[in-house]
Amino acid sequence: MVLARFLPRDEQFFDHFRDAATNAPEVIAVLIKVVDNGVDRERDVRLLRDLEHRCDEITHRIFSALNSTFVTPLDREDIRDLAVEFDDLVDDAEEAGKRLSLYRLAGATEPARLLARILHEQTQGLAIAVPLLANVGKHGEAIRRHWVILAAGAMGLGTAMGGWRIVRTMGLRVVDLRPIDGFAAETAAATVIEVASRLGIPVSTTQVISSSILGVGATRSLSAVRWGIAGRIVSAWVVTIPASIGPAWVIYGVLHLITGKP
Repeated sequence: MVLARFLPRDEQFFDHFRDAATNAPEVIAVLIKVVDNGVDRERDVRLLRDLEHRCDEITHRIFSALNSTFVTPLDREDIRDLAVEFDDLVDDAEEAGKRLSLYRLAGATEPARLLARILHEQTQGLAIAVPLLANVGKHGEAIRRHWVILAAGAMGLGTAMGGWRIVRTMGLRVVDLRPIDGFAAETAAATVIEVASRLGIPVSTTQVISSSILGVGATRSLSAVRWGIAGRIVSAWVVTIPASIGPAWVIYGVLHLITGKP
């Protein structure tokens, strides 16, 4: 709306988000100490609680400003979602620290330490990227660069948390992969994906790497591949297409009836 350009825009949201983004890596830094079972874990847990309360105050200020501001510098839903995500991040970190202290878990595993370090790196990236939102036109390229890094980190974090089942199936159950087998499969898959991308051919990276693993296993002997499991994977590929088309068609039809938009 043209009138909105002449109405005052409350820029205090950027200050609140900067505070939230600065608070997040402090929280994760303390969580790392709790995971490592530092000298005074109880003190670190209390510090986590204090930082969580600080985040609650920041979130409250954001929502108070949102309820009292007519024209916002960002979309209202985006402001709300970003505030909630910061709050959830800190809440989860504080809860994890409390559980570690409550159950007196003395020795953290290396995956737990790795997960905490990844979280810290991601929150440090947020602390750099979020303040740039105040001037998107000037810092557009920097914002895109940081969000790409954050997105890649989020994908890596998801893989670290839930990818072991896939790794176990493809690397142990379908074929018992050795390091040289994994290298050959990854190289072959990367080559196929690169060539397909340059030719404009749409391919599924998951299907390409899975097929490469089957091919590497078959070079040793056909019996080295557990074809029953491989068959179920291929069946899932085939079933996924109509299984996705059906719900998408139904959801679109319902939304079309509700909104009347094509």
